[in-house]
Amino acid sequence: MRLVEWLIKSVIYIEVELLTGALIFYSTYSLIDMYGATIIVLVNMVQEGSSNSIHEEAGGCLIVMKSFEFIFVLYFMHKIIGTTDLLC
Repeated sequence: MRLVEWLIKSVIYIEVELLTGALIFYSTYSLIDMYGATIIVLVNMVQEGSSNSIHEEAGGCLIVMKSFEFIFVLYFMHKIIGTTDLLC
C-alpha cells in the first residue's frame, strides 16, 4: 500500500512541476507580448497616479522594466523555459 501511495504522490508532484513550468512559460510570453502596453500604463500611472505611493511604485517598476538586466533575464527565461516546455 505504501508503494502505491508513493507512486501517486510522485506522479502528482511531477504533474504540478510540469504545470508550473508551463504557466511560467506562458506568463513570460504574455509579458513579452504586452511589454509596450505595460510600459504605457506605468508611464500613465507615474504621471497621473492618485497618490504618492502609486507614483513611487509605478516609477520603480518602470525603471526596473526598462533596464537591460530585466529584458535580458526575461528573454532568456522565455527561451530556456520554452525549450524545457517542448522537451516535456
